[in-house]
Amino acid sequence: MIKDMNVDHINSHAIVIFRFSIISMIIALIAMLPYKYRNTIKSGHKGLLYAGNYSKLSIEEYRIEMRRIMVNGNSIYSEMIDDLYYLGKAINIKHKLLIASFLIFIIGLLTAVMLGIAHGEEG
Repeated sequence: MIKDMNVDHINSHAIVIFRFSIISMIIALIAMLPYKYRNTIKSGHKGLLYAGNYSKLSIEEYRIEMRRIMVNGNSIYSEMIDDLYYLGKAINIKHKLLIASFLIFIIGLLTAVMLGIAHGEEG
């Protein structure tokens, strides 16, 4: 009978760790999904320096847009500044999701340890 109680306690710890790990992995995987610029429609920014934004253009459309920003040397810098800004926004979101994923995993691990300590004191 004592052996069965230990198995139940171990199973409950494993279930806690498993559930928190699954939630943590899902959030981490969401963080890894490719990010699309969401605010570009309002600002008119097309992000020609980021492959995800120009991959749907034909070669001619891409050339026209690149020539448009190359006419003036400052336009290239402006395009780079805008791209870096929006990529930084995307990285910030991904960073927050990864921190949340890590914290969820740590909370699950600590919960399982606390359950182990509590069950150890009972037995």
